[in-house]
Amino acid sequence: MKLEVQVESYDTRGDAVATTLAGAYLGSCLRDLEPGALLVVVTACFRSKGRPHRTLESLWRDFHDSLSGLPRVRYSAKRRRLEVRYASALPAEHAIGAAATDLEVFHAIVQELSVVLSQAIAEHKLLRREVPLDALEAALVRAAVELPTTPLELDVFATTEQGHAIAEAALLSPWEKLGIDWTQYHASARALLDDPFYWDSADEYAPHGNDTGADLLEAYREWRRRHRNVAAARFLPTMLKRWNYTGSVDALLGKPMAQWDDDDELMLEVLDEANVAVAFAQLKIEGRCDEEVRAAALHSIERQLDPAVHSHFGWTLPEEQRERLEQMQAKLRG
Repeated sequence: MKLEVQVESYDTRGDAVATTLAGAYLGSCLRDLEPGALLVVVTACFRSKGRPHRTLESLWRDFHDSLSGLPRVRYSAKRRRLEVRYASALPAEHAIGAAATDLEVFHAIVQELSVVLSQAIAEHKLLRREVPLDALEAALVRAAVELPTTPLELDVFATTEQGHAIAEAALLSPWEKLGIDWTQYHASARALLDDPFYWDSADEYAPHGNDTGADLLEAYREWRRRHRNVAAARFLPTMLKRWNYTGSVDALLGKPMAQWDDDDELMLEVLDEANVAVAFAQLKIEGRCDEEVRAAALHSIERQLDPAVHSHFGWTLPEEQRERLEQMQAKLRG
């Protein structure tokens, strides 16, 4: 059995050092458990204590409302994949920013994961037949008994686990390192986007490697499920309205560059990242890109490459970023 742990709050998605390490620890205890092909992906959802900035109020509200429906368990026997979302008892401000050596967070997450996994598997009709429950409980007990209890012990485990991860990663191809579940994408998507760069969620220059792009990829997937016959160009205006960005975007686009200020700079970056993200999201999920969506993305890329924009804001464009923008530009034009 393989275990992956992700974190989510209203404005964060991906990894958090202490939580990820807790997942790695529990995963090491479950590594030899059958079935070996089963991938368990657990998302720990953290409630935020503080109120959000004005522009993120709808995201904050929607995310926290969704916590009442957790835990949620989805299992695909065909894909050999179990997905579990649960609401953590830890506040986001404590858990997501915790250091790797934060024993309190580490212990709390290991305990939560153990309970969530045990319940999710024991209460699922199909999984009860596939996973040996006695062996699962024995592994969870061992995890509790052998839990690191000092910062030094935790550091030793982290160093050892990092060594294992590096050794395993060295054997993987660039595509395998991405760990993508291709069943979540259109059958032609990998052929259309034939460079691992387009799929790299850790590359800030990739279409969905920045925070805006990552959020929009998943948001587009969910939106498309509910709006199968609606033009893709309708998606981003909906999201901008949800983020309370519509007025700011209209103001930005309604005045000449000479009048753009610091607020416009932030809005421009978000808008351009969003246009590119939506175009590549449609390519990944539908295997095509509508002309209006493509045109918006190309316009944003041209703006990011425009020396006049760089001069106005005092930007320095790294060579790698320039190359990636030109690569995406060529792909959309082709």
